[in-house]
Amino acid sequence: MKKVLVGSVLFVVVLLLIPVALNHTVYSEGYRDGVVRKFGTKGLLFKTHEGEMGLDGLSKSVNGVWEFSVTDPEVIQEIQKVPSGAFVRLHYKQYVMGNPFYGSTDYRITKVEKVK
Repeated sequence: MKKVLVGSVLFVVVLLLIPVALNHTVYSEGYRDGVVRKFGTKGLLFKTHEGEMGLDGLSKSVNGVWEFSVTDPEVIQEIQKVPSGAFVRLHYKQYVMGNPFYGSTDYRITKVEKVK
């Protein structure tokens, strides 16, 4: 009986840890070039920084808009300093599973560069 209880508890713990591990597992890294069209905070209870980048014909998506999240305060300040209409390169990490505490998308911006 004790072995069954211990086995059941371990099984539940492993099931609970899978989403935690997936929230911190990087699926891909890269960058996208475009114009930041929208950037602000979202959320009722937990405020996250979210943005949209216009890819202006460079994307295979229907609307040419790429949504991203930002968690690093330094990167948030860099994006806020970008002049309206400036062409920028956003470096990102895409995570296997999104986390509502970090943003509403799987893409988290790690660095901002101005593109000439």
